[in-house]
Amino acid sequence: MKLVSSLVMSFTTAALLVGCSDSSTSENIVELELFSNKAENIATYESMIDQFEKDNPTIRIHLYAPPDAETLLRTRLVKNDMPDILAIAGNALYRELVSVDMLVDYKGEPMLETVQSAYLQTLSDLEGSESHGIHGVPFAANANTMIYNKAKLEELGGEIPNTWDEFIHLLEKAKEAGEIPIYFTFKDAWTTMPGLELTSREFTTKTIR
Repeated sequence: MKLVSSLVMSFTTAALLVGCSDSSTSENIVELELFSNKAENIATYESMIDQFEKDNPTIRIHLYAPPDAETLLRTRLVKNDMPDILAIAGNALYRELVSVDMLVDYKGEPMLETVQSAYLQTLSDLEGSESHGIHGVPFAANANTMIYNKAKLEELGGEIPNTWDEFIHLLEKAKEAGEIPIYFTFKDAWTTMPGLELTSREFTTKTIR
């Protein structure tokens, strides 16, 4: 089995997964594959790769960001053909890779000391209680937003909330008025993730059903 070490990305945390298997050319150049599930990040990764290769002239990074990347990655997992480096969201696929012991455990590594503890806790929660260790290293964070219906807000006589408690109060007010406080879009799986992140971290005792 090819073991892959990992840095991870979710809606609160971003992770890059790095593999410890590599191939070397006759000129002693190590060649590694960076597999990304976000085509919109290609330019950013290319810039990072250029700088990395300048600093490490004996290493070459080959970026691969295909369409339907997660489906392809699962196929490669079955074939035991994992990339050396993965840049993926902290989602169900990340948990799958942890569950089959595909990722390197970073627990105790000095680089984790610079990562906010809340991000590491997010990864730990994502991996589940059956996992031991930290198998991803966050490298970026996303911001979540809520889209609201201005007409409905006016009907309720409410104001745009500035705090989490005000937001919860507005949802309760909408529910009392017979309105559905929150809609989720399920066409694409990732669209549910921001709400689920908020639910797991903020709605622990105040879930609006």
